[in-house]
Amino acid sequence: MWAALAGAVLLFWLVVFLTGRRPSADLVDRTILREVADWRTPSLTRVMRWVQWLGDERVLLAANGVILVVAIAFRRFRHVLVLVGCVLFAIWVAGVVEIVLARPRPVNVPILGEWNGFSHPSRPMVGLGLTLVSAAYTLVPQGRWRVARGPEVPPEQDRTSPVVWVIGGSLLVLAFAQIYLAVENPSDVLIGAIVGVAIPTVAFRMIAPPSAHVDVCRSLAPVGDREDLGGGDHAEGDGGDGDADDRTDEHVAGVLHRQVDLGEGEHEQ
Repeated sequence: MWAALAGAVLLFWLVVFLTGRRPSADLVDRTILREVADWRTPSLTRVMRWVQWLGDERVLLAANGVILVVAIAFRRFRHVLVLVGCVLFAIWVAGVVEIVLARPRPVNVPILGEWNGFSHPSRPMVGLGLTLVSAAYTLVPQGRWRVARGPEVPPEQDRTSPVVWVIGGSLLVLAFAQIYLAVENPSDVLIGAIVGVAIPTVAFRMIAPPSAHVDVCRSLAPVGDREDLGGGDHAEGDGGDGDADDRTDEHVAGVLHRQVDLGEGEHEQ
């Protein structure tokens, strides 16, 4: 789904670049901004200015730094490479599109928040979406909190992960703040969210699937324990529930913990 949405965004950018027109989007944006501006109150404005920090570049940079440190500590090197690649690619895409389309900030509505540069795509939405999705794939093991999805999952077990609700709620809160403060147009916010979520989602699913983590753990584990960890097919499961996935992750961690203890014992001798 996210790959299709990313393709739709690329098509939209191509049409705008070739024709230089987006009358329908501009009309909808102006209507939404005027309606939301009627809701403004001093207290709500203060809250929305605080919420804007969710998309602050310094906050997102610190968050991505923490994700990288934790991933390196747990030897998730493939996830580290994917995360770094996603960040660099997202910065490049947002920068190029921003310069080529050069869309101005909203007009006819007072801007109440902080901003810089052009409006499209929404860089705070791109950054927050990329950071939250990368954190989910890098730090949250597949199981109760991040449910496996795909055609091989039985219909009764195909449900929305709790982590998806967290990511979606955070993006919605920031999106409303950006629109309420008239910092960006609604279409800029929507496309920024799609780009920020689509890039890491597609990248992690293609380059660092769940089976890749277990395969790395098997290569690091002692020879006698490798069969206990199983292969990529075992990690994918045959439609097992979240508890089974959690037990697999706990077993992987236990085997690696034994390996570390043995290594420290040999070092002390």
